[in-house]
Amino acid sequence: MNTSPKRTTLILLGVLWLVSLLPLAPFSTPPLSDYPNHLARQHVHVNLNQSPSLQRYYHKNWAWQPNLAMDLIVPPLARLMPIHWAGKCFLAILFLLLLGGVTVLHAALYREWSPWPLLAVLFLYNRIFLWGFVNYLFGVGLALWVLAAWIYLKPRPWFLRLTLFALLSLVVYLSHLAAFLFFAITLVVYEFSEWWSQTPRAKKPNLQSLSALLVPLLVPVGVYFSTSQGSNPANVMEWGTLRHKLLVLASGVRNFHDRLALVSCVLLFGVVVLLLVSKRLCLHKGLVACAGVILVLTLVAPEVALGGDYIDTRLFLPAYFLLASAATWKFKKRWETIGVLIIATTFFVVSTGVLLYDWKPTVDIEKDLNKALRHIPEGSKLLPVYVEPSPRVSLPIWRHMPNLAIISKAAWVPTLFTMSRQQPIQMKQPYRSQAKQLSSDLINIEKLPLLRDRAYFYQKSLFRLENLRHYDYLLIFRQKHLPHPLGKSLRKIFEGRYYHLYQIKP
Repeated sequence: MNTSPKRTTLILLGVLWLVSLLPLAPFSTPPLSDYPNHLARQHVHVNLNQSPSLQRYYHKNWAWQPNLAMDLIVPPLARLMPIHWAGKCFLAILFLLLLGGVTVLHAALYREWSPWPLLAVLFLYNRIFLWGFVNYLFGVGLALWVLAAWIYLKPRPWFLRLTLFALLSLVVYLSHLAAFLFFAITLVVYEFSEWWSQTPRAKKPNLQSLSALLVPLLVPVGVYFSTSQGSNPANVMEWGTLRHKLLVLASGVRNFHDRLALVSCVLLFGVVVLLLVSKRLCLHKGLVACAGVILVLTLVAPEVALGGDYIDTRLFLPAYFLLASAATWKFKKRWETIGVLIIATTFFVVSTGVLLYDWKPTVDIEKDLNKALRHIPEGSKLLPVYVEPSPRVSLPIWRHMPNLAIISKAAWVPTLFTMSRQQPIQMKQPYRSQAKQLSSDLINIEKLPLLRDRAYFYQKSLFRLENLRHYDYLLIFRQKHLPHPLGKSLRKIFEGRYYHLYQIKP
């Protein structure tokens, strides 16, 4: 490999990585929907042994949960720096894994370094990232690096690859189950594509190579089935509508505005087709086959399955990064290169600007939340309610912000993610049972009409006295949209621009 292109690529990688982090800089807690929930759990990891209040509500239950990326990395960092900085460091590592992953995968495929795969920076602020599914994306980043290592080390002895990749596959699995699924599908399809492209004589079965491929994948599968006994994931399966599937295909460029995402996806697809037809762009056949199989599986996959949401979106999103790795660019004139860079830069600036505009209220919302939390004592039991009346908002950005009360007040918040199959932090009884009885803290446009029924509001909703008596405080986001006044069992102690805090009378 030529060292000059390598040096240029690595410098650009560092620059684009730092630029990609700029949108997160203004926020103490990045406004990724699930992220504050995950961050609060890391605080419990670090402070459980020193906090009697946290010990009252939570305990650790380490197991082989395939969702541990953040739980393994952030707590050690949080012992060296504030928890919010540790969380941001994790997000920085995540971005570096994704950008570096597409770069080294391209280098492994073509045996040469190129800065063009770094166009994947356009896909970092994707729909899955905005949801805050950071463990999954961390696992996808790891999977890209492991795929690159697999291709690069393919000439090495089969037993060496078997041993090494059995360990690396397990690391991807522990980061996130869906990331391992992406890795396994990609690896098998890539190897089949390579085998299919060989001459008939070279297609002779090789037991050693087959073992080096399958054994590393079977190790995590064995761990999964040996550790999932007695667990009962939800058996609900739901398939998305045609509109949902179209939005899934746009997931790499989808933000909070679905129409903008579809237009962006169509324009991106049009540019790619134009470049392919004009032979300015070529794609590696092996990774194209992987992306094609992922596309087919995405179209038939459910949206909800095995207790997980957005299964099809998680499955398809990595195809964007695979195709970025697969691309080689063959521009004949300098202005063609400049034109593509201008288009990419314009897209990044516009999409980032739209994102920052949507995130703009976050600073004031977190300040308002902190003011409200000053009124509750340490170790309180807090019930959060998130009211989102707007049909234009397809993602509840600030829904999990109240979980920050766990960090500042060692509170019990029933919406903390503590599922035994996924998280190593669990709630103690009776708080675990009470949390399960809370069907949802989200009151959206679909639920508001139901709450207009006065009898339902006071007797069956989460505002019923039977439910409230389990808590010390009620925190409501955007209370003004509720159709009825709250009951006499509540005493208002804080009224801010976004949050209302009530003490629940015994």
